[in-house]
Amino acid sequence: MRFITVSIVSIMMSWPALAGDWGGSLAVRSVYNDFHIYYDERSSSAGLQATFDELALTGTYSFNKNSIAVQVASSSDPDFDNFWGGSGAWDANGNPCTPASCPFTAERSDFNLTYTRQLSNGLSAFTGFYSGSVSWEETAGRKFREAAGNNVQISNICEANGQSVETKVEFENENFGVFVGGAYTRRLTDRLFGTVKLALILDGEADVSEKFSCAGGVTPLIGDTGSLFEGTASSFGLSGYYVINDWSGLNFAYDTKEFSYDNGIDYWSGGTARTEESVDITSLSYVINF
Repeated sequence: MRFITVSIVSIMMSWPALAGDWGGSLAVRSVYNDFHIYYDERSSSAGLQATFDELALTGTYSFNKNSIAVQVASSSDPDFDNFWGGSGAWDANGNPCTPASCPFTAERSDFNLTYTRQLSNGLSAFTGFYSGSVSWEETAGRKFREAAGNNVQISNICEANGQSVETKVEFENENFGVFVGGAYTRRLTDRLFGTVKLALILDGEADVSEKFSCAGGVTPLIGDTGSLFEGTASSFGLSGYYVINDWSGLNFAYDTKEFSYDNGIDYWSGGTARTEESVDITSLSYVINF
């Protein structure tokens, strides 16, 4: 199945063109990800708030006033602020799950292909393709789904005493698509340049999936579930580029992104579902041109 999602990740090479056609950068990024799935009929949600430490590698090719950039980034084992399991998230003692009583992990990944056209007076326009995902796995021993409004035909996914059989649930939000945007760059000093940029989606979709597994070789009573969401997103960024010499420099950037997707289906109640996501990225990169 193909998931067509448009997102806002403007990784344009907004620093001034240096000598040479080929270039690249290595960036360290701190990414704060606040992601929620809201189940409207059940008045509950699932999601996470976490800070990821990432490495991002970018390669570029420039010709005349044009440039093409490819970037990949990934991370795992973040610092969690909070997480929300699906309805019925209880630990082995029958208490609501906490990070200590219900272990969980998470990871993120991004891929970007961006074309940028330099205009005049410091202005530029860009467009590109983005794909990415954020996923997390919860582990708990409990009766998983029994609350009113859920699918009462499946009170325990692992078909055994929910207080003793460990259940694992993996959530994943996948998206990809095309973005467009513009930027303005201004020389601040002989070596320092500042850039402001804004990007918007053309159309947006996100696929959120839910997978189950059970301890002890027990087969889950249901297969994977999920839903497709549609909506809008926007991105705003600030960056500063410091020229070290003719072929290298440092770029410090901050980007904030807001996603809002709806028209999803709640598998358990048959009602509507929606997602809200905000991503704040602070990065420091070393840039080199050949």
